[in-house]
Amino acid sequence: VRMGAIDEVAPESEARGEMAADTAARPPARVVGCFLLVLASGVGTNVAFELLARDEPGCASLLSLLQYTFALCGTLPVASTHVRSSKIPLRLHVAFTALMLATSLLGNASVDYKLPFPLYLIIKSSNLVANLLVGSLLFRKTYARAQWLAVLAMTAGVVLSTLVSRRADADADAAGSAASMAVGAALCVLSTLCMSVLGCLQEVTFARYGQHHDEALFYIHALGLIPLLYLSGAPALARLRGWLAYPPSVAFSL
Repeated sequence: VRMGAIDEVAPESEARGEMAADTAARPPARVVGCFLLVLASGVGTNVAFELLARDEPGCASLLSLLQYTFALCGTLPVASTHVRSSKIPLRLHVAFTALMLATSLLGNASVDYKLPFPLYLIIKSSNLVANLLVGSLLFRKTYARAQWLAVLAMTAGVVLSTLVSRRADADADAAGSAASMAVGAALCVLSTLCMSVLGCLQEVTFARYGQHHDEALFYIHALGLIPLLYLSGAPALARLRGWLAYPPSVAFSL
């Protein structure tokens, strides 16, 4: 009787185990919802930035300044903890800050050089290419052949997009537009490379000193806010005063 009972229970236990495994493999609804929310917010941010960069040239410096201020305010409740007991050496925080500033300033300058926004997004989105190059050349990482093939495919896509963007700019002066777009594309590539160096350096740092992301976030924006104000604060504040001078009806109509 006992053996028969075990035989009857065993299939039911196996079925329950399969159902639990299937449930575990299936992402929760809140994870899917958060993913869709992040995707929608990213698309909305890019569209809003494109409209602002087109209608309000030079506004990128103001957006960067507001971003730094917002991020710093978000980390202020734990700022004293990070200052008293920093887990990561200060020299690495200074390196993080310099790379983040270079990424922001070069990216803003590329937009000011009338870089076509689709090309700007493509170069920024090809950070995987920059990560592989930076990781192999500076951090001595090795990658599979399939990864390098993907890099070549993405690079070809960037080149084709550049050619298409250049043809779409038929109304501008040929020589001047080409020179301006080349400078903007070079600045955008440098910005992407700086971001890749920052990502690889943080990966190495976190592997050695621990996953202290909040501390890195605090120091990057605390140390970077004053240099950012010095380098681009005047035009950013002038742009902000111009926006605040709009009557409410004009501002909402824009």
